[in-house]
Amino acid sequence: MKITAIIKKITVSAAIILFAHFQAISDGLVVKGKVFNRSTPIKGATVKLYEDVDLIKTIETSAKGMYKFKLELNTVYYMEISYPNHIVKIIKIDTNVPVSGENRHKYDFNVKLFSLYGQEQNAAFNKPAAKINYNPRKDHFTFDKQYNRMIKKELREYKKLIYENWLAAK
Repeated sequence: MKITAIIKKITVSAAIILFAHFQAISDGLVVKGKVFNRSTPIKGATVKLYEDVDLIKTIETSAKGMYKFKLELNTVYYMEISYPNHIVKIIKIDTNVPVSGENRHKYDFNVKLFSLYGQEQNAAFNKPAAKINYNPRKDHFTFDKQYNRMIKKELREYKKLIYENWLAAK
């Protein structure tokens, strides 16, 4: 009789531990999307994930231009997307969420890379092209629209400068 009770306690304890383990695995933010050049998916684009300045993972996009990362909450990440002869883009992802908030999130984010007009080296736009963070009013992750409006103008000017430099070099 005592052995049966012990086995039940062990079984219940194991179930609780497994549940907690799988719950912890599912917590976080899944970021996925496609990398494009105009409307064409880019196969083999390099997507690097940094935690602060430390590189933690590098992947290549699939044949359909897809990428996917699982991020821990309450951390700031930078995603760097590159492809030969294209402007390198950086995306800032702030996964900080309120303690009382949901712990499982997903965010789909497509990235459009721009050609360097035949130049052989990649050029980096040194500011994040977008910022993604948790919006408590909407209770999910979203991109910073105000920052996006500001940075779009700077990106246009940067692309124009690269194009003008390319024309001058011809």
